[in-house]
Amino acid sequence: KFTTVATVSDVSPPSVFHQPVFKATASTALKLHARVFDNITTPSTNPPLVSKIFYCQGASCDPTTSATGTSLGGGFFAFSIPTSTISVANTVVRYYLQATDGSNIINFKQADSSPLQLTVQAAGASTITGTVKDGNDTCSAGVQGALVFAGGTGFNAMTDGSCAFTLSGIFVGTYSILA
Repeated sequence: KFTTVATVSDVSPPSVFHQPVFKATASTALKLHARVFDNITTPSTNPPLVSKIFYCQGASCDPTTSATGTSLGGGFFAFSIPTSTISVANTVVRYYLQATDGSNIINFKQADSSPLQLTVQAAGASTITGTVKDGNDTCSAGVQGALVFAGGTGFNAMTDGSCAFTLSGIFVGTYSILA
């Protein structure tokens, strides 16, 4: 009788894809999203793929407060910075994302390794509405309930049964709408 033992050595850190947020609405918890992938682990393996956000309030603060991201499926994770940190217009908030596969850790920061930075603003008065369709130009069940967000902001919505969405209170500007 033979027993085979295999050891897998994981030397590759996870990958984090995130469009940095540059504006947040005062007195509203900020929702951020990122795609996090690993060559071996997923949120349901042991060890799991885990992602976190580290944040702080102030232009020169060091982000040490953390919250674990929530897996949304398909490699997407959601993060939240609470209202208490996003409380007053003109406040600066600094943050970065971290992912670990149990063996390797990666921090998603600016190119110079400093935290990402956003400015809290009073609520905007604009609205973006639209419809999300699949590759066949239809409103299939897979598109109903899809997450839609304006890149560079914390604004997001879910599509309804007719695949329509509305992003309200957004700031005037040009955005990439992602679904």
